[in-house]
Amino acid sequence: MNLHGFKKTIKEIDGKLYYLLSSTKFFYATLLFFAIISAWVATASLYPMAFDENVHMGIIDIYARQLTPLLTQTKEMAQYGGVVGDPSYLFHYLMSFPYRFERDVLQLSETASIIGLRFLNIGMFVAGLAVFWKSLAYLNLSRFTRNLIIALVCLIPISPLIAGQVNYDNLLILGIATCFLFALRIINSIVRNKRIAVIDMSMLTSAILFTSATKYAFLPIALAIVATLFGTFILSKQKSKITKSLVDDFKKISNPLRLLLMLILVICVLLNYRYVDNVTNHQSVAPKCDTFFSQQECRSFGPYGRTYDYRQNVADNFEPKSIVAFTAEDWVPGMTLRLFFAVAGPTNDYDTRQPVVLTQVIYIIGISVGIATFIIMFGLRKLWRDPRVWLIISMIVIYCMALIGQVYSGYTTTGIPAALNGRYLIPLAPIIGAVAILGISGVKKGKKAAVGLGIAAALLLLLILVQGGGIVTYVVQGQSEWFWSGWGQESHSVLKNILEPIVLK
Repeated sequence: MNLHGFKKTIKEIDGKLYYLLSSTKFFYATLLFFAIISAWVATASLYPMAFDENVHMGIIDIYARQLTPLLTQTKEMAQYGGVVGDPSYLFHYLMSFPYRFERDVLQLSETASIIGLRFLNIGMFVAGLAVFWKSLAYLNLSRFTRNLIIALVCLIPISPLIAGQVNYDNLLILGIATCFLFALRIINSIVRNKRIAVIDMSMLTSAILFTSATKYAFLPIALAIVATLFGTFILSKQKSKITKSLVDDFKKISNPLRLLLMLILVICVLLNYRYVDNVTNHQSVAPKCDTFFSQQECRSFGPYGRTYDYRQNVADNFEPKSIVAFTAEDWVPGMTLRLFFAVAGPTNDYDTRQPVVLTQVIYIIGISVGIATFIIMFGLRKLWRDPRVWLIISMIVIYCMALIGQVYSGYTTTGIPAALNGRYLIPLAPIIGAVAILGISGVKKGKKAAVGLGIAAALLLLLILVQGGGIVTYVVQGQSEWFWSGWGQESHSVLKNILEPIVLK
């Protein structure tokens, strides 16, 4: 084969790979693959897993003993924090119903019940990825780019560990994705059509309220969404037309649909009753454990007890770093490490293993270059004119500032940079990926794909997959005692024997 023939063959392969990676079949295959590897985590991993799974199950069990979310305070609840007033209760309350069915109707064992709930959590995470994929189309990203972003999120080593266990972050991901979708729909409608559909506004409002009751850490993201939408409306030159369109649209919809939307909205408002009660009676949206229990009782709650012990041992001459130094030296490295590491649960004293370096480096370089390019292109391509860009920037920046502020506040009183959990960034990972992509030319919808893009993307995904992506880090770095005896340890041993020889540690 001469040089011309070789180039032609490479170009054909590149085109076929680009077509494959751009297809909806690849997207569905990605979700299926992620569901399978997460299912392995769910069925093989010892209970409880590292991310407070026992706490979540304990709270679910409390709600499973009654019909309403209104709790009667008992001393035993202190081991789960201020659960009686915790505004982040909705996941636990909803999960209590399938748990009741498993326990009381099917009479499953504890292990089978836990695995059943883990599978429901996988469904939430996968559904969230599907909604994010649809949302990214409103940023004019090509199907190839959207597929690539979702695939890269699935291959972050910590992603299947979150999906494969009982944790409210899984419902949070679905909630954020839904809010993001409707926020983008509304922004596009305001900018292009000078109108707002009442269904979109109703669903966004309900989704924000629903997600706020799932995890109060969502509040900064809610603020970013509301502020961006308000700014988009205020800056519009046809505010009266937009307002009139919303009113007219409400009048046009059928009475049953109107009543349904109002009912959903009222229910979602009522779900947030704890915020009102907490602010009214405790002057805090999320009171600490010692608001409801004694200090001694609260020490049985892991995060509270850890903070209490740290404060007792802090040096008298301790001088905290500035928040800028703390962010650069502690927060960023700590969060990055915990996106790619392998970790056991409390049964094995949270045994930790280092990331597979190559995968970690690929992600760090890719995100860093992408964000740097975005910052440069922000002005050159006048991205600042696009309210959709302001939406994604504000969601990321305000949320990260809230995370940093919360951790830094604890650090200044304990001297320890605790709670640096990379999993907190997973709910925004598709949006962070979109930011990295938006600044790079040649990937936006309607533009011709760069030559070699198909081959490059395929090789990138394959390299990440075999060098620590997905469950590979968990498998090769994990220890036998992290898994249930029988299927868990046996399947882990088989997978480790297959993967370990090809992974560069």
